[in-house]
Amino acid sequence: MIVSYGAGGKHPEAPHLYKLNGYYYLVLAEGGTKYGHMATIFRSRNPYGPYESCPRNPILSHKDFSGSPIQATGHADLVQDQAGNWWAVCLGFRPLPTTLLHNLGRETFLAPVTWDADGWPVVGNQGRIALEMEAELPAPLSGKPTTVDFADHFDADVLHPEWNFVRNPRRENYSLKAKPGYLRLSAGPETLNDYHPTFVGIRQKEFEVEACTKLLIEELAEGQRAGMTAYYNMYYHYEIYVTQESGQHYVVLAKKVHDIEHIAVKQPIDFSGEIELQIETGKEDYLFKYRQAGEWITLGRGKTAGLCTEGTMIMTFTGTYLGLFASNGEAYFDYFTLRQIG
Repeated sequence: MIVSYGAGGKHPEAPHLYKLNGYYYLVLAEGGTKYGHMATIFRSRNPYGPYESCPRNPILSHKDFSGSPIQATGHADLVQDQAGNWWAVCLGFRPLPTTLLHNLGRETFLAPVTWDADGWPVVGNQGRIALEMEAELPAPLSGKPTTVDFADHFDADVLHPEWNFVRNPRRENYSLKAKPGYLRLSAGPETLNDYHPTFVGIRQKEFEVEACTKLLIEELAEGQRAGMTAYYNMYYHYEIYVTQESGQHYVVLAKKVHDIEHIAVKQPIDFSGEIELQIETGKEDYLFKYRQAGEWITLGRGKTAGLCTEGTMIMTFTGTYLGLFASNGEAYFDYFTLRQIG
């Protein structure tokens, strides 16, 4: 079995030191965390060196594999399961097809590992990994179905652990008890442009998904906003919401990119207290819809590229979230569903 002697630090160092068969193996992350990302390995009989480099370094990288649906592979750990099989657990992301843009954030990948005759690990297919690879998973994991579909009808006492906040939430702004079967968001003047918006979101895990919710507002106040958002961070988000201005109710599609705020569509509606909202994500566009009765009505769209890491001024790894928000008042959400489409 492998024994870890410590890990941590900032890249490019980020060392992971292991002991196996009389050698100390040092796994490093190099090349930054974008398209040049890689994992390299070195070994020595002495933990203090000197270390020799694996002749195939990097042992994991897609920096010269631009055609792969997985990019920026690196920050790898080597692990052995209970059946004796070896694996690499690494980070990477899936770019949009035909572009070097990604909106899904950084993800964790698992790849099989073998050892060559000289005692060096071989990750995946000679240092490259795929979305599907042939390997024998340990028994508890074999055949388990995976899905990105999610539904919450807010019937529990606490929020489902799938939900995320932005930074530390003001807990008093969120309640599942004020109206049983609903999530109540109680917001002050903070908006999605602020550090602490009243917001809960689910990470977008596939390129094409559909998120829906039903919104209830007993008395829509002047300047109040509540609805759904495709949210990257405070500088990059699209949202569909209801509001009231000078006694008129509207359903609105708004966008924030860099320091530009834009009301793309402001549609007058007769609002009786309930409305359903929908965001349909795609490889080129996010589509925003609403329904009060009958068929869904398309309000507008926003380009997916506007919510991609490479186009932002603060390049983070979280990717886009689909969620619920409120500002300047109380709003109740009856359900939230997310399903993969396409």
